[in-house]
Amino acid sequence: KPDFIQALCKLLETVGKKMEAKQLASLNNIFEILKKLTQDPALDFRHRLMIQDTIDLRKNKWIPRFKEEKAMTKKKFKKIGAREGQKARNRATKLKLNRKAKVFVPRSK
Repeated sequence: KPDFIQALCKLLETVGKKMEAKQLASLNNIFEILKKLTQDPALDFRHRLMIQDTIDLRKNKWIPRFKEEKAMTKKKFKKIGAREGQKARNRATKLKLNRKAKVFVPRSK
């Protein structure tokens, strides 16, 4: 039973939005059963929370509370590094120009 609940919650996280768009009546039945399971003391706390998170996800129109962090690709890593390097060069150039003009410009954060 716990393995089934875990698989069902993961499945609903993945395809629940599409099922909701097709207005499947069975989805309402599934969530009614899940709501009843959150009140079942025989079910361990971890699985009750997993079910509650899935119910909350549906209430929030299938938008997750937390964005899942994924590993960055080499291409994206290089792109971010190049952008940060360009920002540093721009700051250094501004600083040199301000020193030549002898104008104090406070640093922005």
